Amino acid sequence: MNKNTVRRKPAPRHASSNDAAPSVLPLHHRIYIVLRRRLVEGVYPFDGPIPGEHQLAEDFHASRVTIRRVLDRLGKEGLIERRHGVGTFPTRSPEAVPPHAEMSYFDYIAASSHTYDDQLVEFNYLPTPAFLSDIDARFGAVTLKIVRVAFAKKLPLHIFRTYVPGDLAEHVPRRSLGNKTVLELLQKKGILAQESELKIGAMSADVDEAQHLRVSVGAPLVHATRISRLADGRAIEFNQMLSIAELFGYRFFFDGRGTIRLPHMDVNPKK
Repeated sequence: MNKNTVRRKPAPRHASSNDAAPSVLPLHHRIYIVLRRRLVEGVYPFDGPIPGEHQLAEDFHASRVTIRRVLDRLGKEGLIERRHGVGTFPTRSPEAVPPHAEMSYFDYIAASSHTYDDQLVEFNYLPTPAFLSDIDARFGAVTLKIVRVAFAKKLPLHIFRTYVPGDLAEHVPRRSLGNKTVLELLQKKGILAQESELKIGAMSADVDEAQHLRVSVGAPLVHATRISRLADGRAIEFNQMLSIAELFGYRFFFDGRGTIRLPHMDVNPKK
């Protein structure tokens, strides 16, 4: 099989105000994340003002210009109301937990994929890595590796690395990818995943990951891996998702019996 690799120029990293401890995001956005979380979680009482610009500037070791920029952004989102001569007040009650979604996990995967704009970074056939053979020897001698970067509002959020057994790769043509998942393409050929194992952890960004996500080397990332299998247990896809930790998280919902209903991805893209 012929190799077909797409190479992209490295993306610039965010500048850091502290070279000894590089930050993933600019100071104003880090302050925005903290204040938005406080507002959403109801940390600030709704019958009184939040701390003023002077106090916030002191708390966050930032200039008043930076604080004002953050407050302007929160105001545009409708989370605060600035009353001249009185103060700045929360305007929205804590966000309600989204309702339980009645869909299969595989439908959820497909629905989530269409939220982003994907850029193909690699589409390459390679000898099957040992870790895949350990998962399932039926991966075979050759594996298709697909790497995509998912963007929201033109800024990177996730890296997706997907590995497909060589004998199934013909059902995943490069021209058909777009924002579609591998599982969607396999399903169209009658190859239906019956179970999926999801693991979530954390890791530090290496050089390539930092370039793609525009973060500093060593920045914390959410690391999720998924193995999808047929009814006989054969693995038909191994997927890795790396996400900027400051912008991404998971929530899980359970019914009265403690059965998991559906994971919900919390994403707060930079604007």
